[in-house]
Amino acid sequence: MKRIRRLFAALVALALLPLCAGAENGAIENGLYAVGVSSSSNMFKVVACRLEVADGEMTAALTLSGTGYGYLYPGTAAEAGEAPQSDWIPFSEDFEGRYTYALPVSALDEEIAVAAYSTRYSKWYDRTLVFYSDTLSACAYAAPDGAYSGVLASDMALDGAACALHASGGAMALQIETDALEIAVDGEVYAAKDGVCEIPVESLDVRILVAVDGREGWIRLGAASLSPLEVGAEDGIYAVEARADSNLLRITDCVLTVSDGRMTAVLTVGNNSFDYLYMGLAKDAPADEAGWIAASAAEDGAAAFEIPVASLDQDLPVATHSASQNMWFDRAVRLDSTTLKRLD
Repeated sequence: MKRIRRLFAALVALALLPLCAGAENGAIENGLYAVGVSSSSNMFKVVACRLEVADGEMTAALTLSGTGYGYLYPGTAAEAGEAPQSDWIPFSEDFEGRYTYALPVSALDEEIAVAAYSTRYSKWYDRTLVFYSDTLSACAYAAPDGAYSGVLASDMALDGAACALHASGGAMALQIETDALEIAVDGEVYAAKDGVCEIPVESLDVRILVAVDGREGWIRLGAASLSPLEVGAEDGIYAVEARADSNLLRITDCVLTVSDGRMTAVLTVGNNSFDYLYMGLAKDAPADEAGWIAASAAEDGAAAFEIPVASLDQDLPVATHSASQNMWFDRAVRLDSTTLKRLD
């Protein structure tokens, strides 16, 4: 049984390897690592785990397969029941909506007692975890494409500073609200402008060494602090690049109009097989006929749809209606703010 658990732990670590490189042998340096984990219970299945090491302390971002546990506790079920609720570890949802817990790890390759609180049964259960050192792989954790607001942690005045993160294709840029004149990362100096300094970020959930106006320290942007950021534009008319998540919705042109902060876009679709769009999910469209957006004729047999835009740089859920099949299909559309070109 232990061999089976160990094999599963190795597979969990391998699941994170597309962004990872091999960790060095010996002492674990500060950084972020994928790590394999075994669990004593099939009811407590770990599907991913990242280990953050900082100044000799280890914290695991533990992602479970289900959503049945409201809290974890680093100890036994009996100890959790006696502990104040402030000591319980709540979940945060990752970018895929899965429950993730920030669990302190006292040692690798040793059995660690963890209590899990069942929301359904209002009861603590004993679990045992082992984090395997020979599965460690140094890795980076990138946000999915989009724009996010967040809060920095730091050992300097930047602690608690508001920030915005823009992610595209695995690359991330962090905009920090600061009174500093400049921030240096890896010897590269980035000057602040109008109270905002933009720096590159290689990974979330890890300390980044910086120098703020010459003073050295670290900053950290935790994934759990991020929330979608609404991105707009000044009033005007713009050409903008719009992309769909499916080739079946091929957008050939997009014109964005912004008036009093309200954004609407005219999407030109390279075929006329869709007679309606719906801003939402396919399952909700049939009962909300008032929300159907009818196609209008465009050049060369294409179709155009005028849609409301809640935010740039975010996936907008869109349902398309196939006239031939009389069915709705889920799609997503994103307007890229970096491609805005003013037309008026």
